[in-house]
Amino acid sequence: MSFLDDLLKMLSTPAATPGAIPGVLAVVPGIGVPLGAGSSVPADRAANALKLRVACDAVLVDPRWRPDQPWPGATHCNGAAQQVANAMGCRDLDGLMASRQVAKMEATPGWVPDSAERAVTHATRGGLAFAAMAAIPHGHIVAIRPEPMEFSSTWGCLVPIVSNVGKKCERCKLSGGFLLADRPRIKFYLWGVT
Repeated sequence: MSFLDDLLKMLSTPAATPGAIPGVLAVVPGIGVPLGAGSSVPADRAANALKLRVACDAVLVDPRWRPDQPWPGATHCNGAAQQVANAMGCRDLDGLMASRQVAKMEATPGWVPDSAERAVTHATRGGLAFAAMAAIPHGHIVAIRPEPMEFSSTWGCLVPIVSNVGKKCERCKLSGGFLLADRPRIKFYLWGVT
């Protein structure tokens, strides 16, 4: 087992929450998820934010997600999104292409469409959030990193920092992972309670 595996295992062990009943659903308007998927306890939020940061960093260096493999032009944003989601305890995106992942997030209870600002707040509190766009033949999806927004001179506004796996594998501003022309079609999805 690698250091990363050990760290993720340690961070995925739910901390004791006073008054929590194991297996009981925590309900937030529009969201019902098992306890441990997110938390309003500050120590749990910090641990989950660290777990998310580690998962976001891991996909950027994972050789499976390098562009142009196994053939020229191949990209793997969907596999990277699945890996980040799995690290945070979510299996909803498994085995799907990016556009199908978007459709799944749109249709599955537990996922909430929201704004870029709320996605960043959710991620910094240890919740899972993605920016995504459905398209033909396939869309694009990036994990929102638990970091403050930064100004994009290309888009002229504050944007989330993301782990972008596509033609490049990099930590970048959202504007580095999507074209300006695609901006109106990008949606943000939140999963878990924070």
